[in-house]
Amino acid sequence: MKNNFKEFQKSLQNIQNNLYRGIQIGLHKTNEDIKKDVIDKSKEAKTGKTYKIKTATGYKIHIASAPTEHYARLTGKMNKMIFHNVNGLEASIGSQTNYAPFVEFGTKKMTGRKSFAKSGIYSVQKTLENNIKNGINSKLKGE
Repeated sequence: MKNNFKEFQKSLQNIQNNLYRGIQIGLHKTNEDIKKDVIDKSKEAKTGKTYKIKTATGYKIHIASAPTEHYARLTGKMNKMIFHNVNGLEASIGSQTNYAPFVEFGTKKMTGRKSFAKSGIYSVQKTLENNIKNGINSKLKGE
């Protein structure tokens, strides 16, 4: 009887570990989805103010984002420095540029633009649920 109980406990622990890991897999996949979505939307055409920007070889025209649009990509640095992390059952995503908070939340002179918190995270709730279900299912199947 003791042996059966120990096997049962071990089986429950294995299920718990697989659930935990499956949730982590789902969170990681969702972070990847958000990152791709944010980068794709930053590359879309914008309708904001047009600027003439001096470059090493001359001038370049840049169309900024309007307040209701995703941020406009100028150098690509913000996209290149996107990070995401899953620690336990917490997920984080952002850009490591020093100006990312100003783009996201705005300044006195500029309304914040859509990026991570304002669009990416809230728009993937159903995707998050599906990714977690898929992650749990794959772990329970032993994948």
